[in-house]
Amino acid sequence: MSLSDTQLRSISGKPYTGKPEIADRDGLSVRISNAGTVTWQYRFRFRSSVGQLTLGRDPDVKLSEARKFVPELRSALANDTDPRVYWKQRNTRRGKVNVRYCCEQFLLKQGSSLKPGTIATYQSCFRVHLFDAFNDRLVDDITLG
Repeated sequence: MSLSDTQLRSISGKPYTGKPEIADRDGLSVRISNAGTVTWQYRFRFRSSVGQLTLGRDPDVKLSEARKFVPELRSALANDTDPRVYWKQRNTRRGKVNVRYCCEQFLLKQGSSLKPGTIATYQSCFRVHLFDAFNDRLVDDITLG
């Protein structure tokens, strides 16, 4: 049976004596301490070995967010990437700049000195040539080649 927000709210932050781990679906589960701390986990099999990844604690990570992480992690597995490595890289990338952000900042800073037709041309070029080709890629990861 899948977990629910109501069930998690009834457990979180209160003394708990039930099962220490409750499964949700697709490898997602919660681990519950005696003090009622709810921690999200993802269990997987990578290259014939069993692995486990901690995704965060409730209420910082909600049920809906945790469920959104699962397809992302399964995709990493399908691409022969260890989900632990993928998760670490994913979370260290926060705050770094991607191509879309650079283009938007360029238009914000230079837009006041440009003609409306020029701004429209830039926006069109960005949309057609950059946004799809560099879909959410970080500027640091793009090489000249």
